Amino acid sequence: RSEPGIVPSIVGFTKDSVAHESDRLAPGDRICSVNGISTARLTNDEVLRLLDNVEERASLEVEYYMPNYASQNSLYITTKLAEVPVEKINGSLGITIRGGLPENSAPSADLVLNSRSLDAQPLVVTHVRPGGAAYNTSRIKPGDRLLKVDHVSLTNKTLSEVHNILQNCPQVTSLTIEYDVSIMESVKLATGPLLIEIERPCNEDLGLFLTNQRCSDDVYSSGSDTYQRVGTCNAIYIDSILPASISD
Repeated sequence: RSEPGIVPSIVGFTKDSVAHESDRLAPGDRICSVNGISTARLTNDEVLRLLDNVEERASLEVEYYMPNYASQNSLYITTKLAEVPVEKINGSLGITIRGGLPENSAPSADLVLNSRSLDAQPLVVTHVRPGGAAYNTSRIKPGDRLLKVDHVSLTNKTLSEVHNILQNCPQVTSLTIEYDVSIMESVKLATGPLLIEIERPCNEDLGLFLTNQRCSDDVYSSGSDTYQRVGTCNAIYIDSILPASISD
């Protein structure tokens, strides 16, 4: 926006910029102040000049809305837990987190994030940076809730505290996440072959482990509009499913 009086919002980032790789900002965040200077009466150009004139570090106060996630409002969604090992790339895990306890009035970190809620919020992954460490696992998605880092609980942590924990965690760290899984009653009650469609982003691992076995029971062969039970045959089975993968 070009008129003063409205807090400016972030609409995007320059690729490989400091803001982009910090993983602490996201499109839609509203910049309330820069190094203690309110942006309410500044135009976009004035805010950009203010940021350009920062010599080393910029302390940003941003306002954001807590995102919803599927299991909050659906009877057809259940939750699961998974531990996902992540190896940092250039010191970053490549995820943006929102939520936690409200921040203290006195900021203790370079970036101050204030939730609109007075209650403690779940720590929700709002963005997974393409090409980043978490993205490469194919197992961490926007909407997942972060519960632990290296088996240490994040309960009753502020967002700044969580940022510090993530920044100082080992090169290879374990993230415990809670994620949503669809409840498919039609699959549970099915007695014959099923066609399952899974949306798979480009180059992302399905998370299926297959095995080839010889079988003789409950195998069906399709023919036109009917299914007939057949005898002994070789078949490909799903041996296991990687937790938090697309297939899971």
